[in-house]
Amino acid sequence: MLGDVAATLAFGSIAFLGIIGSFVLDAKKARQYAAAWPTSNVPFFAIICGRQHLPVREIGLRRIAAGLGVSVITLALDTLLSNASLFANARIAFR
Repeated sequence: MLGDVAATLAFGSIAFLGIIGSFVLDAKKARQYAAAWPTSNVPFFAIICGRQHLPVREIGLRRIAAGLGVSVITLALDTLLSNASLFANARIAFR
């Protein structure tokens, strides 16, 4: 019981700081840079609203392909090493 309370306090305070801290830092930067601070706590919200642009050319096709490749390899290795199937539930559903 005591370990649960300590873990809740430790990890809860980290979560609280992460969530509230982002709002506090965004407000601080918005005050410093006025309208030139186009951030949002919701991922891609500033891009959707048109306050920011996503420069895909700066990322490059090689980096995008490498990221997708690493993701696929990670999923495949996880499946092989954990003796589980990515489509185990799908096979059950189609029987």
